[in-house]
Amino acid sequence: MTKSAMLDIMTFVKTANYDQLEEVARLLKQRRSVLETKSAMTLRIGDLVEFVNRGFVESGEVTKINRKTVIVRQESPSGMSMNWKVPAVMLKKTA
Repeated sequence: MTKSAMLDIMTFVKTANYDQLEEVARLLKQRRSVLETKSAMTLRIGDLVEFVNRGFVESGEVTKINRKTVIVRQESPSGMSMNWKVPAVMLKKTA
């Protein structure tokens, strides 16, 4: 997106009335839903992925894929495992 397009959007949001903002919010929610579903469709059980959690990069294996979220199992060196429920758009395949 160009800088001028972003400025146009910011100007619109600052001057929009309540109904216009409601429509923008509805469109944003709809677009997020589409992106989440598309992201989940690119993953397969067993894929190795990583994601950022509070500034730290976490990695693990996909064990379950829901419509918008993915369960990622992370194994620790001590043999313990932890499951994370992560929005699909936050995941990046690693190998």
